[in-house]
Amino acid sequence: MNKSAAEDDPSLGERGSGTVSTLFGATVLLFFILLAVQITLALHTRTVVDAVASDAARDVATAGDSGRALASARAEQSIRLQLGDLGDDATIAIQQIAIDGGSAIQVRIAVAAPSALPPALGGRAWNPSISRTAVARVEQLQGGPT
Repeated sequence: MNKSAAEDDPSLGERGSGTVSTLFGATVLLFFILLAVQITLALHTRTVVDAVASDAARDVATAGDSGRALASARAEQSIRLQLGDLGDDATIAIQQIAIDGGSAIQVRIAVAAPSALPPALGGRAWNPSISRTAVARVEQLQGGPT
């Protein structure tokens, strides 16, 4: 009777199985890390766009009637500058709207969400648009007490 080496030592039949399971576990771990990074990038971008829109709406609303057009142009330029590379392709709309018997400035910004993946690996396949709107009331001076 000729016994093989695997029959003598039962552990030899499982040789290499630790490598396969480690490789699978590392792949799953890297996937979840990439998912967490992608979610963090999207949330950070939403926060930045929201803050930039709010600042721009407030700046234009406090400019006064005579300087509102110039303030709108400066606000758009400031938005693009603060958004960096995202600002190059951003869609920006600044308009005056009627609200509760008064007026307000509405700033709407839409940008493409950044991706943690390079374009060669499908980084542009998942590219939703992030859109944020901010509204700031235009304050009117009222006559003081007489």
